[in-house]
Amino acid sequence: MKKKIVLTAVFLLSLVPMCFSQYGAIKGVQEVSGFINLTNPIGFLAILLYFAGVWMPSGSRKLRTCLSYAGMAGIVISELNNLLTWNYPNVSYADGIRNCFIMIFPMFYVGLITSIALVGVYWLIDHRMPDQLSLKTETYGQEN
Repeated sequence: MKKKIVLTAVFLLSLVPMCFSQYGAIKGVQEVSGFINLTNPIGFLAILLYFAGVWMPSGSRKLRTCLSYAGMAGIVISELNNLLTWNYPNVSYADGIRNCFIMIFPMFYVGLITSIALVGVYWLIDHRMPDQLSLKTETYGQEN
């Protein structure tokens, strides 16, 4: 249970940059919060997959881990999708791509790096922190 709580807390901490403005032209005039990354279908599904993978009570460990990794990848894909498909009035496709990278705030990069780092932190916690079940088994084995 402790491992699940830690994984949930780390995931929620990685979403903190979404609270800040990430897209727009002028701060205070035209800005969009990073919550837009989580409210599109990819981001919403990614959150569901992550929590299903972490909190699923039964099922194989491999399935739970795959669901969690799919959720983390979905958050990154959602951020990149919003970056590249943001609705900018443009003349050509090349201008639209250039505008995508010009009209983002530094907090977007912080959020993207945090989401990518989440994958490594998840791996460390998943492999280094013992499961609650294995701890109980070991302590019962030592008492006998």
